[in-house]
Amino acid sequence: LFANHNVLRDPPFSRLHLICCRNLLIYLSRDIQKHVFEMMHYALYPGGYLFLGSAEAADTIPELFVPVDKKHRIYQATQVKRTGIAPQPVFGAHRLTVPPITAASTTKPRQERRKTPPQQIHQRLLEKYAPPSVMLNQNNDVVYATKGAGRFLHLPGGEPSQNILTLAHPDLQLELRAALFEASQSHQSVQTRYLPVQLNDKPSLVRMVINPGQDEDAGSGMTLLVFEENTDAADLELASPITSDDKLTRQISGELVHTKEKLRSVIEEYETSVEDLKSSNEEAHAVNEELRSALEELETSKEELQSINEELLTVNAELKSKIDETSKAHDDLQNFIATTDLATIFVDRGMHIKRYTKPATKLFNLISSDIGRPLLDITHHLTYSGFQDDIRKVFDTLQPIEQEIRGPENRWYIARLMPYRTAEDHIEGLVLSFIDISVRKAVEEKLFVSEQRMQLIAASTKDYAITTMDMDGLVTSWNRGAERLFGYSEMDMVGQSAAKLFTPEDRTNGVFEEELRQARQEGRAEDDRWHLRSNGSRVYCSGITSPLIDHEMRGYVKIARDLT
Repeated sequence: LFANHNVLRDPPFSRLHLICCRNLLIYLSRDIQKHVFEMMHYALYPGGYLFLGSAEAADTIPELFVPVDKKHRIYQATQVKRTGIAPQPVFGAHRLTVPPITAASTTKPRQERRKTPPQQIHQRLLEKYAPPSVMLNQNNDVVYATKGAGRFLHLPGGEPSQNILTLAHPDLQLELRAALFEASQSHQSVQTRYLPVQLNDKPSLVRMVINPGQDEDAGSGMTLLVFEENTDAADLELASPITSDDKLTRQISGELVHTKEKLRSVIEEYETSVEDLKSSNEEAHAVNEELRSALEELETSKEELQSINEELLTVNAELKSKIDETSKAHDDLQNFIATTDLATIFVDRGMHIKRYTKPATKLFNLISSDIGRPLLDITHHLTYSGFQDDIRKVFDTLQPIEQEIRGPENRWYIARLMPYRTAEDHIEGLVLSFIDISVRKAVEEKLFVSEQRMQLIAASTKDYAITTMDMDGLVTSWNRGAERLFGYSEMDMVGQSAAKLFTPEDRTNGVFEEELRQARQEGRAEDDRWHLRSNGSRVYCSGITSPLIDHEMRGYVKIARDLT
């Protein structure tokens, strides 16, 4: 159920188990807060819960609410005897309109009139014949008054008040104050003497009786004040002011009146001081509430700062771990650079030197102070005419380039130019590596010379058929001796399987494959058998098949001789 409800104007709900009122009461004055708490207490079941905001509290009314969780502002309604009448709204929005009594309504038959219950008749008779009285709470505020009690009360000027000591007739206030104090101390009924009072411009004698409440249903702190009036003429004459001509008597009477006036002035000053102290106390209480709210905010801020501090400690630990990892990686890189034989130079996008390895100083005239200088300003000992063009090409295409170049002392290097990529795949410069291949180059030259020599020997030999094959047995070279012996030209055989030189029955029996396997596993395969020529005739040959090895096996070579 959702409804618009003004907590200051509308009557309260009832029979609720929980009321959530957060961050509203801080905008209300203290008196209004107290009234709202009373309405909330009326609306809740006994034992119901009230949930307030973090800056609000119900500690000022322990008779209505007790704390359950003070930190989270959760309170429970106390079990207090209720009168059944809801607290009245602060600002009434509705007035009860009583329709005027018309003639038609007064002429209804008696049998149609509703009978008055005996309890109401008894209450009316009590109000008519019993002495006037008022009901006071523990603060001496008037909470109920009978019909005739208004004759003994008056409304002073200034701020309206419900306190009986302010509303009582001025001639009764002094005795009433003393009697109320005595009754509150003794918890017994107290009555005053008859006091002469002017009521409606007529002299009268009034006695006040104070009865502290002892009924459990009435609650504690309630007091009944009864006004007993004596209008007997004889008693009035006895209580009238002294008219004796005795000079001493008049003097004493005047001093007594003066003393009473002075006492009344002192009491008024005392009441003013009490009101000032009460205002100061309320202000101090308000300041205390603000300080408590500020303290709670500080505690909340402290918790937030503590949480942030813990997060910072965690981040700091992670950062320290990252720094340690980075430092270790840096140490590894420094040791790698110091121990590697690879000449490497790191440059940024402007070709400024960022780092280099020690072997790079043999190729470039580098010193430690050259860090940050353009690499192209440094002289070098390389025969590399397209150096700058290759650098520009790598920046443009982002593809690595490798070149074989000659260095100092007739040494050979592979110059490898690669983009310098970050972890985020950003290009931050180049990495120039120079790999010494002088030994490999020398071996390649020797191998080239050897191959040339072998080719010349094979080409000039006519008595022996020399054939080279790849790993699959396909012919890769065919000398003149092979052309003479088998009748096939080099063009006919290169790329063809050497198995076509074997007879059909040997091919069926896998003799060719077995010969390659034996050469591969044993390093040599010898055979004497018939072979086929290009014209289909047969020739009896003696042959040796050996593996071709250059660091690893590259194929086979077969040398055959005619034995026919």
